[in-house]
Amino acid sequence: MKAATLDARRRLTMPPEIAALSAVTVEHTDKDTWVVRRVRRTKTVPAIVVPPLAADEAHRAFGKNSREEAFEAAMASSQTFPLPEA
Repeated sequence: MKAATLDARRRLTMPPEIAALSAVTVEHTDKDTWVVRRVRRTKTVPAIVVPPLAADEAHRAFGKNSREEAFEAAMASSQTFPLPEA
């Protein structure tokens, strides 16, 4: 793999093997040495499988609580979710 270099405006340019907009970590160790590492995602995603609850089961398990429902609605409306990566 080709090394990362600095361009005329002292911007770090990545080698062509690293795709554009890839997540990298840059560590500046001294005046002339930088360590650049590409961040790779883990391939295994931890998951917990939970059987779905039917509506009547959910109502029995979790009774009506208007205070909790108002809090959950406020939290859900204030959250923004990023678009999934392709």
